[in-house]
Amino acid sequence: STHLQKLKDASKARIAVDDGFKLIADDIKTYKEKELDRSRISLKEPSEKEKKEEKAREEKRKAQGAKKKGSEDKDDDDAEVHLVDDYHLQETLKVATDFMALSAGKPLVALSIPEVSKAKAERLAQEKSKEKKGQSAKAKKPN
Repeated sequence: STHLQKLKDASKARIAVDDGFKLIADDIKTYKEKELDRSRISLKEPSEKEKKEEKAREEKRKAQGAKKKGSEDKDDDDAEVHLVDDYHLQETLKVATDFMALSAGKPLVALSIPEVSKAKAERLAQEKSKEKKGQSAKAKKPN
């Protein structure tokens, strides 16, 4: 039973700092905030500010490669699983690795998934490239 508590603690610590789980938590928070609005019909159009915020949020998620739930009409059984975009599956692999280490009497180690690490590095490079392009475009504009 001491293994179970160690597994839980290690998983909680990873989830607390994982960007993918931060996105999921943000989605849950947004959903709960807008839950009441779903049962009401507004007669006013969304403001430009609201439209820009929603667009920025969608672009941020797209840039980080997260799938938007409900975007596919396929059954879950037929859906192809991409490890890079499945934060729960990544954590499942890490918990399983921790369990094997504890069962063998070894200390917990950080599992690095090459496919995920490579995708994160590529996304970071793309974000930096976009930032540089944005900064150079601002520098070229006359005030």
